[in-house]
Amino acid sequence: MALPLWLPHYGAIYGELDSVIYEGLLRMSASTASTIDRMLSSSRVNGKRGLSGTKPGTILKKHIPIKTDQWNEEKPGFLEADTVAHCGSSLAGDFAWSLTMTDMCSTCALSFFL
Repeated sequence: MALPLWLPHYGAIYGELDSVIYEGLLRMSASTASTIDRMLSSSRVNGKRGLSGTKPGTILKKHIPIKTDQWNEEKPGFLEADTVAHCGSSLAGDFAWSLTMTDMCSTCALSFFL
């Protein structure tokens, strides 16, 4: 795991971590994934899978031309796009949205925070 390599650089930039936190992070980095899952199980919210901020919209649908019948991945200009809510486990409060668009021919991807 890269955490032991990264921690000294973090301390040099942001200031030293509390020794208890530092030791805990090092101990956690030496743990297996199943051990970490057991450690975090009490803090996880049960039944909160599949949270989505995606809602069907009809207002703009009529104004944006979308062709789905002429998909040609060998020619630049055919995009896939996705939005992501960076909100943790709740859509309440302040959070950021990002938009990622990928050209299917060149695999060039652009990401924007909204």
